[in-house]
Amino acid sequence: SHEEHQDIRIGTLAGMNLGPNYLKQILPHGFESFDLTLWQYIGDIDLERLAKESLDVIGDHAIISSVGIYGNPLQDEQTAKDWETLIRNARLFGCNVVCGFAGALEDRPLPESMPKFKEVFGHLASVAEGEGVKIAFENCDMGGTWESPRWNIAHAPRAWELMFNEVSGETLGLEWEPC
Repeated sequence: SHEEHQDIRIGTLAGMNLGPNYLKQILPHGFESFDLTLWQYIGDIDLERLAKESLDVIGDHAIISSVGIYGNPLQDEQTAKDWETLIRNARLFGCNVVCGFAGALEDRPLPESMPKFKEVFGHLASVAEGEGVKIAFENCDMGGTWESPRWNIAHAPRAWELMFNEVSGETLGLEWEPC
């Protein structure tokens, strides 16, 4: 059973838009864990139906460890709203982690994103706490730099320190072991 699984699961990202048939195709290759991902928006995906069908497909062979949304919630209001929707619906997938980009105010030095980060993720952290969900940031720089971030400010230990000082508590963390 999954509760007794003590070692590291072999996992992969799987686009939500690909649906349960994709999970059915790749499950025989030994995957034990999935992060179901979205690019920027939920769009017309029926999360309740997708969650049920995905869980039916994987049965007791694997788990959905997290759901993720990869957009820029600091510059795109719809992405920020969809982060909240995903946080409120993570439990449908049997998981309590929502992953994604922290966003960025692009073409400005990274510290200038902090007030907007505090506003957006202060709210999302509070929603997540109420739902018993953790938020985990992807650490990819998406081709951005400290002086000119793109998509995601969560790409360096200096940035993590700034971010976690802006929104404290146990709700925010990192998606990948950063080495």
